[in-house]
Amino acid sequence: MDYWKIDKELINRIALISKLDLNESERMLFLKQLGDVLDTFKLIDEVDTDGLEPAFHPRIIENIWREDEASETAWDPLADVESKEEGYYKAPRIV
Repeated sequence: MDYWKIDKELINRIALISKLDLNESERMLFLKQLGDVLDTFKLIDEVDTDGLEPAFHPRIIENIWREDEASETAWDPLADVESKEEGYYKAPRIV
């Protein structure tokens, strides 16, 4: 697998695109940090994962479904409403 060459030119380009005003010591710090991150990914790429199932979550998550049953309720949403008419909320006319 090909990896990008991490050098000052790449850091300068990233800083320019990101509109970052970096001094020289910050550029050198980011150069080292970006190199370390990519080296870590190189190590991960070397791990043999043949025959392994992908793990999207550390625990198996299962939905527990219940039967959806309609039932009557004793709650009357219009019980405390003063402005109601024929089972509907009554609101002022919008002109």
